[in-house]
Amino acid sequence: MNYKKIAEELFEIILLSTGITEDIQMFNYLCDRYPELMESYVSKIEEKTKDIKIPEFTPEEEKRQYEKLMKRIEELKK
Repeated sequence: MNYKKIAEELFEIILLSTGITEDIQMFNYLCDRYPELMESYVSKIEEKTKDIKIPEFTPEEEKRQYEKLMKRIEELKK
């Protein structure tokens, strides 16, 4: 799963909803330029959520869940 892409899309929704669209490019630039910051941030989230059990999905179910998430994100953009 492409977590960077999901993070970018969620960040974009937040910025679009607040009217701060010029920061999207800056966020994408920072993610690309400083991947260690993203890794550090992800590591902190993983540490906080390490005890949460995530069910295993088949590739088909994972794809379906991803498409469902993307649909919801698109709806929030409207």
